[in-house]
Amino acid sequence: MDWWLSWTVRDYVDLNKSQRQLLETQLDEFHRWHQQTQLKQYASFVEQLSTELDQPLTEDRLQTLNQDIQQHWLESLDYLMPGIDQLFVSLDSEQWQQLLDNITESQEEYARPFLKNEQQRIKQREKRFTKGTKRWIGKPSAQQQLMIHQWAQQLHPTAQLSLARQAQWNLDATELFDQRHDLDSDTRQRRLRQLLIGDKDNLTAEDQQALSDNRQQTYQLLMDLQRSLTEKQQGKLRQQLINYHADFRFLSSKFDDIALAQ
Repeated sequence: MDWWLSWTVRDYVDLNKSQRQLLETQLDEFHRWHQQTQLKQYASFVEQLSTELDQPLTEDRLQTLNQDIQQHWLESLDYLMPGIDQLFVSLDSEQWQQLLDNITESQEEYARPFLKNEQQRIKQREKRFTKGTKRWIGKPSAQQQLMIHQWAQQLHPTAQLSLARQAQWNLDATELFDQRHDLDSDTRQRRLRQLLIGDKDNLTAEDQQALSDNRQQTYQLLMDLQRSLTEKQQGKLRQQLINYHADFRFLSSKFDDIALAQ
């Protein structure tokens, strides 16, 4: 995760030497913390998932899994917040505009295929979901592909909403950037955190309902796919989880070995 964060930041904004050093120092500390405290949690999480493969998925279980994943992400974000805050304060106006421009361009590039006609939007949804599915269970059967296609047809379009939210995010983030030297660290970090998490409270009731409907449709698709898995697909899914569990355990044990050697 640390190298991914480093490359992601550098893709969006050109940092000066002191900022690069700050970023690398913060990410080195994050790497040690993440390896020491989080990887064992990930291993336990994946291990628990592997024990549930023979049990039917339920909507409640999917909601819990989603919340668990979100919580893992928030724990990492909270650890990174002081470093994010330092880097945020150090940016000048030119760097800030570059950051906003690149974030907006990335968002528009992602949304562009979904802004075409309905047929193209459905095709893109189906293509992206199928690609992710292949990673976990292999090639979907004809029946499973039909499930994915029907799911893609039923989803509400949200690309325009995403772009509108990005535009509002840019305004809110720029307001905070302009105030960055006038705010105390706690207030600034709290507002930064809220920006990074995303605020859905400002959505209209119609938009909230559309997102909720899409989430329910996706949960239903996942439940239907799980019930339709062949023995070969179940085996691939199980092996994927075993591999992730082994990787997390191995990486966390490397930290334990280093700690014992010191």
